[in-house]
Amino acid sequence: MPVKRLHVTPLFVCIGKVLRAQGVSGELKVLSYSDVAGQFQWLEVIYLGPTGELAAPYTVAEVREQGKYVFLKLTAHDSMTAIEHLQNQYCFIPEDELAPLAEDQFYIDNLIGLEVHTVQGEKIGQVTDILQNPANDILVVEYDQRAVYIPMVEEFIEEISIEQDCIRITPINGLLDTYNAY
Repeated sequence: MPVKRLHVTPLFVCIGKVLRAQGVSGELKVLSYSDVAGQFQWLEVIYLGPTGELAAPYTVAEVREQGKYVFLKLTAHDSMTAIEHLQNQYCFIPEDELAPLAEDQFYIDNLIGLEVHTVQGEKIGQVTDILQNPANDILVVEYDQRAVYIPMVEEFIEEISIEQDCIRITPINGLLDTYNAY
């Protein structure tokens, strides 16, 4: 009996959102979700769609960055009408094409779901979200059936270990009190 190979699709990571067409030459204005400089610069193919599962591949002809905005020119899409259907679609790349990070940087998707413990070993809860603020990111941790907000600064975060699925913190007095939780 012949054996069929299971087709496995790559896991996709969302790195931006198409805001609108830019100019008359068919350029897309994209809001970058990535903090990694140049994340779009090396792309040859980008996947656009409402979800990673429904995203279609597009060949990238040109990329230019301006702050948090990226302007993409797609091959064979040279007018506004050729790309207007892509407005409000999300930009995906396969997970294995993500740019490498520095030692003290992490992708948000890798932090969500990690368990949070004190340095003494007491389990606090699980990371459910990351709030991105100008000063510093904030871990949202489910603690005692409520959300607790832990700033991602050296004073609190002792260790982040993706391999051990754990974040170790040094909480200060009051950090886990009810006034800090919702």
